[in-house]
Amino acid sequence: MSKPLLSSLAILKSNWDHGGRSYIDYFIPFVADCLRASGADQMSPGEIASAVQKRFGVAMPESVINTALKRAANDGLGVRRERGFTIDKVAVARVNLDADRANAMRQVNGLVERLKRFASDSHGFIFTGDDDAELALRTYVDQHSIPMLRMMVTGAPAQQQLPLGDDVNYIVNRFVVDLYDRDPEGFSYLETLVKGSMLSSVLYLPSASEIGRRFDRRTAIYLDTPIILAALGYEGDSRAIVARELLELAYKEGAKLACFEHTLAETRGVLTAVGSQMNRQGRRVERVGRVESYFLGLGYNSSDIELLLERLDRDIAARRIDVRPAPTHVTELTVDERELEQYLQERVGYVHRETLLNDLDSLTAVYRLRGGREQLHLESCRALFVTSNPGVVLAARAYFPAREHHSWPVAMLDHDIATLLWLKRPTRAPDLPRKQIIADCFAALEPGAAVWARYMEEMNRLEERGEVEEQQFFFLRYSLEAKKALMDITSGNPAGVTAEVVQQVMERVRTDIAAPLTNELLAERRRREAAESSTTAARAEQKDSANRLRETEEALLEARRTVEAARSAAIARIRRNVSWLKRGIAALIGLACLAGVWLSLPSSVGGSPSTLGIGWRWLARAAVVIAVIITVYGAWFGGSVRSFVRFLEVWLSRRIETRMLRKSRLSSAEMGTDRSH
Repeated sequence: MSKPLLSSLAILKSNWDHGGRSYIDYFIPFVADCLRASGADQMSPGEIASAVQKRFGVAMPESVINTALKRAANDGLGVRRERGFTIDKVAVARVNLDADRANAMRQVNGLVERLKRFASDSHGFIFTGDDDAELALRTYVDQHSIPMLRMMVTGAPAQQQLPLGDDVNYIVNRFVVDLYDRDPEGFSYLETLVKGSMLSSVLYLPSASEIGRRFDRRTAIYLDTPIILAALGYEGDSRAIVARELLELAYKEGAKLACFEHTLAETRGVLTAVGSQMNRQGRRVERVGRVESYFLGLGYNSSDIELLLERLDRDIAARRIDVRPAPTHVTELTVDERELEQYLQERVGYVHRETLLNDLDSLTAVYRLRGGREQLHLESCRALFVTSNPGVVLAARAYFPAREHHSWPVAMLDHDIATLLWLKRPTRAPDLPRKQIIADCFAALEPGAAVWARYMEEMNRLEERGEVEEQQFFFLRYSLEAKKALMDITSGNPAGVTAEVVQQVMERVRTDIAAPLTNELLAERRRREAAESSTTAARAEQKDSANRLRETEEALLEARRTVEAARSAAIARIRRNVSWLKRGIAALIGLACLAGVWLSLPSSVGGSPSTLGIGWRWLARAAVVIAVIITVYGAWFGGSVRSFVRFLEVWLSRRIETRMLRKSRLSSAEMGTDRSH
């Protein structure tokens, strides 16, 4: 089943490249090809749906089949009748996807064979079942559509997937990274499959014909803490790019971006905890989070984290995220929080109760903002909680329908909302699928909680027995080399973490990092002992040098604080200025519309164009031309005046920030050159 479906996704992407009146048009060739291949004179919608499922692996709901048959009848492929669709065999004979299917199947087979070969050569892993490699690839591709949203909104069953173990999941993601690094053609085809999967998601929406709806002014997307951290760039560049793309797409589509006050407090708490960990080098802690790992990789210390905390409010505002209080409790909208807490704990398995309570508060706040009413349209649902935690989404969907049967859930995954936003305007973010693939792969290559816990248990035992020194312990815990070695050896399988594995990781880190650093520390200790045995004058000079070094470090830290604060303030100022410019442009557009009305006034009306000077008349005509250009933009791209203004705001902000950062890097380089002289 997976191979026909994967090849069909490639064909679907090709149909999209050729354009159509709507998303339904991309599926009509599948329907027409099945009508031709059947050889029948007439087929019912149910028979057509079964044929498409069998031939292409695409599960098209009967409602979508009916819509597609209307289009097919308009295109002259047959006639819709009460009992089915009467086929025009001459017309459908012109639609033949056999060559496309064969070509797509060859490429899918090639990609599957590459996966098998990579798994065997690089990890010694053999896919035992005939279709296991195909199902593994299909599962990976399906993760980038909206499988969870499909189940929650429509109740449609999940498509067949291989329940990937940690080792298979790791190997597939490592394979994708290898494609990205070494095989651009293979990675490009994988991206084609992912885009096809995202396009197929439209079949399972409540109303595929309304995918182009814009968010109304009252609807806000409330962001969870991990998404805010990613958007701020605190989890690495790849995750920041995807998170910011999501925020910008939502903003361009008219949604308001927000977070609750308790979410901001949680974000601040994460940074505070990271700073505390750095002060005590994170000893005896079982898990290194993405934020801590990222900052340690950059060489940050607790003072740098304090600087980030000082400007946190400004940085969040610079991302157009409003911080809002949770709505007050209302008796008729009160939910059983103990029961919801149980739902969350069962599906997420929280370690810290504070995190559970924050998620609970966010879900109940969104429920109250919606007034407990059914939401037929995502774009007018008033409030939506977006998180990266699937357990939170499942718990919310399991709990709230018992009280209010929402068509759209109170919580959605960031992947799902990003896919829906991309489907609204694919040309606005053509590279979003590629960015998501890269970000997800690098995230999947990090040690999971279970793997890391087993690894730390073994590390702690080694330290207690004196087999690892403090400096080595630190690098074994924090270095990227140690994490990569751990995942390469275990393939992400917690059961594979043994004392022997830890010893192998230690050997790699000792060779790559620990040994050179240990030698350097020993050399430094010998130099210090030699200096201490020298004359009093030498010791005094050493003390003076240390004082000067400390003063220099303090001055550099203060300069860094000043530069970072100035940069943050400059970005905030740019956003404010561009926001005011946006309002000015909106006002000018309004004046242009009024000018058009004014130009249409008859000469008998006082103050009409004919009664004023030629300069005013030309100015009014220019305003009308501007209004016409914006109208054409809206008709071509499917947007409104408000979407055009927001698009212009985001574009200007990006250009100015990019230029400012480029100048900042040049200035830093010049300063570094001056210091070297």
